Amino acid sequence: MCTKFYFSVCLLCLSIITIAHGLVSTQEIAKTPGEMMAQMAKKGELYATPHQPHKLLEQLSGEWRTSTVVMEMEKEQGSANGNMILGGRFLEMKYRGAFMGVDLEGIFILGYDNYKHKYTAVFIDNLNTSTRIAEGTIDETQTVLSLWGTMDEWLTDEHDIAVLYRFRIKSPSLIVLEIHDLTINLGNTSVVEITFVKTK
Repeated sequence: MCTKFYFSVCLLCLSIITIAHGLVSTQEIAKTPGEMMAQMAKKGELYATPHQPHKLLEQLSGEWRTSTVVMEMEKEQGSANGNMILGGRFLEMKYRGAFMGVDLEGIFILGYDNYKHKYTAVFIDNLNTSTRIAEGTIDETQTVLSLWGTMDEWLTDEHDIAVLYRFRIKSPSLIVLEIHDLTINLGNTSVVEITFVKTK
């Protein structure tokens, strides 16, 4: 009986010591509301505010005339309009034209993730119900933006095909977007090339 009593007392004391240690540790790392707000403001400035990489996206704003070539077929004409949105954090590009003779309307959104240190992209259009996502980097010359992602090809029943979207900024008024099928083993992997010529 006494042994059980002493064991219970020891267990209770051990629990009290453990809880007390936890409370002390919590107090040591706890911050005042003012300190927490200051830390949040600092991180917000670093991660949530547009910085120099977002200036690159502004180059794609404005009105554009487009010319699309699919696998060396005849050129198809179209137009695009780009606007910076959400306080200069993202570029929204709306475009119209044709894809292999079919009317095409779509949107892509480009951004730069300050936390990941990567450019990001989302592509949607009226010829799919899928959302295509990609992310990547820009080269040292700040003129070649490469974004890697995947897409599904329902015509051939293929899933998660590796794709490269490469924007070549030739000048402030001339940009070329290449779309590469990275599953092609031989020869040129570029399957779509869109030339953007700024009109306004």
